[in-house]
Amino acid sequence: MTGSTRPLQLWLREWRQPSFRLLWLALFVAVLTVASITAFTGRLKAVFDDGASRFLGGDQVIESSGNLSDAWVKEAQKLGLETAFTLEFSTMLNRGDQFQLVAVKAVDEGYPLKGEVGVVTQAGAPSQTVKQGPAQGEVWLAPRLFSLLGVQLGDAVGVGHKQLKVTGLLTKEPDPSFSFMNVAPRVLMNYEDVAATAVAQPGSRLKYRLLLAGDEPRLEQFNADIASSLTASERIVSAKDGRPAVSRAIERAERYLLLGGVLGVLLAAVALTVTAQYYAQQQKDTVALLKTLGCRSGQLRMRFASLLLISAVTASILGLGCGLLFEQWAVWAMGDMLPPLHTSLPLNWIWLPLLTLAIVLAAFAWPVFRALAKQPPMFILRQAAANADFQRMLGFSKSRMLSALIGFAALLMVYSGELTIVAAVLVGLAVMIAVAAWLMKMWVKLRPPRRTVTPGALRAGADQLKRRPWSTVPHVLALGSAWALLLTLFLVRTELVDNWRAQIPENAPNHFFINIAPYEVEPMRTLFEQNNIAAAPLYPMVRGRLTHINGEPVRTVVSKEREVGALNRELNLTWMADLPEDNRILSGTWWDGASSAQGGVPGVSIESQLAQRLDVKLGDALTFQIGGATLESKVQSIRSVQWDSLKPNFYMAFAPGALDGFAATYLTSAYLGDNKTEMVNQINRQFPTVSVLELDQFVVKVREVIAQVSLAIEALLALIFAAALLVVASLLAREAPSRRAETALFRALGAHRRVVIGATVGEFSLIGAFAGVMGVIVAESVAGFLQYRLFELPFSLHWELWLLAPLISAAATAAYAYWRLRGALLAPPHATLQSGFVE
Repeated sequence: MTGSTRPLQLWLREWRQPSFRLLWLALFVAVLTVASITAFTGRLKAVFDDGASRFLGGDQVIESSGNLSDAWVKEAQKLGLETAFTLEFSTMLNRGDQFQLVAVKAVDEGYPLKGEVGVVTQAGAPSQTVKQGPAQGEVWLAPRLFSLLGVQLGDAVGVGHKQLKVTGLLTKEPDPSFSFMNVAPRVLMNYEDVAATAVAQPGSRLKYRLLLAGDEPRLEQFNADIASSLTASERIVSAKDGRPAVSRAIERAERYLLLGGVLGVLLAAVALTVTAQYYAQQQKDTVALLKTLGCRSGQLRMRFASLLLISAVTASILGLGCGLLFEQWAVWAMGDMLPPLHTSLPLNWIWLPLLTLAIVLAAFAWPVFRALAKQPPMFILRQAAANADFQRMLGFSKSRMLSALIGFAALLMVYSGELTIVAAVLVGLAVMIAVAAWLMKMWVKLRPPRRTVTPGALRAGADQLKRRPWSTVPHVLALGSAWALLLTLFLVRTELVDNWRAQIPENAPNHFFINIAPYEVEPMRTLFEQNNIAAAPLYPMVRGRLTHINGEPVRTVVSKEREVGALNRELNLTWMADLPEDNRILSGTWWDGASSAQGGVPGVSIESQLAQRLDVKLGDALTFQIGGATLESKVQSIRSVQWDSLKPNFYMAFAPGALDGFAATYLTSAYLGDNKTEMVNQINRQFPTVSVLELDQFVVKVREVIAQVSLAIEALLALIFAAALLVVASLLAREAPSRRAETALFRALGAHRRVVIGATVGEFSLIGAFAGVMGVIVAESVAGFLQYRLFELPFSLHWELWLLAPLISAAATAAYAYWRLRGALLAPPHATLQSGFVE
């Protein structure tokens, strides 16, 4: 036998032992879990990024009010990036003697780089999706222009000096505009026709956009190359920056996927710890015999190291292969709900599982075998040690706890890079360990329950726990960890999905009405009531520019490095008596009439993110220029604003009366149903000065992204649930041999089978209940912290879980324990005793 074949032959011999196969299975599932989650989340992240890009028409956009540099296009093409141009402007569309203000988007032959355009090209035909805009000499119109101008497909309409043929009814844009400055119906035309219209003249209000598509490294290189040539009127917009409602959902989803991956890794580490202790317990006699025959501790460590190395290699190969197959199956199974992608998986789906496996082996498995190898043989062989000290030696020690702590921290940092997640999870696990130790200590001191109060099975189970409290602690910790991690993910998922659905409900506002004159407020409100239209309150707007903070010009106070878009334009100032339901006061107080003015200076409530960028605090003085007048104010409160609620929101809000004397217009948002085109046209006829911003396509796209994100979260939760089941399976597989021997002894001493089964079920019911209680405590604490700090969501206790989780945990643990141990519980006692398998 050569030296190179001995480890392999030893590994094949050990493979015959169920405990070793279970250890290998834990390694395999650790790699499988991390590989599948990493591959799946990588695929979903690509789906999210693609969905965000579809909102923008490309992966990145450069916007400018002037012509874009040809050098930028050449640089993009040199880097292998796809490019497309669009130009947006407002003008009058005419048909004969009828005129209508429209928002024109002129596109070139490359538009769109991402997403599709929806168009109807024949009367009565369904909408079809295409990957290009109109041909030269043609134009596509928004649906309500057909009724406003009496246009039909094939008619000619005029844009400036150019007559264009109407060849399509525009039903969908990949990049619909959402701006109060662009509220007219959309017209899509060819970029080559713009010059002939003579509309784009010096001084015209134009928006040029260069769309780019390509991988992230090339885009970053492009941005670095042009950074020095960007002017104040030009800005780079990434896919995630383009739509706050979408980017916020995607950002939260990515953080959730990150959190799910971290918790999946930790569950795999818990399962490996349990199985390593089980195998080490089975190896104690072999180790004692080898040491008695002269085998040194170093040789034993080499023996275990070779077994773990071969197991790690084989588990990695099969785990990576099965993880890739699982990811492909998941993508195929959800093919109808997720858009197809043609990108390759990131390489971290290979190296991250391997690094994870190395960490869990070093931190959770190797310390168990190292401790076993250095123990004297007499200590191992003593029967008392096998049942008490040996269990404690395998389970807890200061060095083992330190290595586990370092291992957990390393896994969290490698997988998340978020110190918030690391701190929250580690503190939660530390609290769980302390609570488990305290519960066992109290359980030992607890007086036995009265027979008349406690059912027999639970009473027998309680006696079992009192006989071996410290060997129960690993069970409770393992199950408690599984429940804590699973419930943490479930609670955060519930809050996220509920929050998204609350933001975009079925009747979410899909139209904004702007420039409502004060004398039109009551007629507009009456029109909404007569047509049963659910509308937001009508908010007044006063245009004003922030000029000074605490008496100093804002451009002096705010450094150039902190680019604040709100300083480059006039702000919409408003007044309101009541705080909107989706706003929340973070500091200061809302006005109650008496406190709305401080020393004759009106108070103002500022949005929290703007306050942070401007470094504005409570009590600071803000000066606004409104027309030719100046308004002094003091910051009375700082509030958070839910910008993705599709309701009117404002950076600055004053108390009623603070803006009296300044000219104001009003705005509101409302949901219009199936008859939206007729209603919008009626509003335009009755209120010709009111501008209507249509958000139909925007709302549909937001819902599509949220549906994809919610589906991804559900799939990830299923993966983590499977990892939690592995922990329970590993734990009970370790119990099978000792339960078989214990059951045989009880049956040989005259105990009825029903009593033995009842005691086992009662014991595991209590273990499950303890684990459920600890899981809820840790999950509520960790999930609440993460919701507040990481996901910016309000925290609320879930009282129903405090009752359901322990009950479900107790019932599920007892049922699974009976199913897994039924062979040991129902085996004839004489067969077990004759086999000599008694520990």
